Amino acid sequence: MGTSEILSGPLCKLRRRDVTNFIITIFRIFLVLNTLTGLTYSRHTWERPGCYKVADDRTVRIPDCLQFNVTTNACRGFCVSYAIPSSARTRLRNPSHIITSRSECCSIEETYDITVHVRCIDGIREVVFKSAKKCACSICRQG
Repeated sequence: MGTSEILSGPLCKLRRRDVTNFIITIFRIFLVLNTLTGLTYSRHTWERPGCYKVADDRTVRIPDCLQFNVTTNACRGFCVSYAIPSSARTRLRNPSHIITSRSECCSIEETYDITVHVRCIDGIREVVFKSAKKCACSICRQG
């Protein structure tokens, strides 16, 4: 019995599947432990997994107007993102689908307006800023 016969038999296929499942299980355990460690040691709310509303202070300069500060809400945090080897079932349906991945980004889901009255050379101007009302993990999009 040659080496190629041993490697191509049904036992080898079972072993490959077992190894793939083992790798996926280890990866999932790593994700859970990493998440739990992050929850324990985070200093700020937004350092924990998830997407959180945080204050964002800015100094605004508009030509021919007085400089002013405005505080709006932003979204900050991190969301689930991973890539793992595709399961045997997935590869049977689509042999070129070697890696299965998922990624989400922390995004603004809803906003509200903050109106600021600014003193300018030509009088008072009304300037409107968008502020985050609701934050959530969602599909990553180009901004």
